[in-house]
Amino acid sequence: MLAFGRYLVDLRELKGETRKEWTLAEGLWLNQALLDKGLAQKVE
Repeated sequence: MLAFGRYLVDLRELKGETRKEWTLAEGLWLNQALLDKGLAQKVE
């Protein structure tokens, strides 16, 4: 999706996991993890 000249995506991540089904089921939302750690900021 392209909005405001930027691609909007939210990635799932599960360290060390290679099975996409398991990553989708049990992985972390990468964007939320970055926000929680203060490494990113939400843009409205």
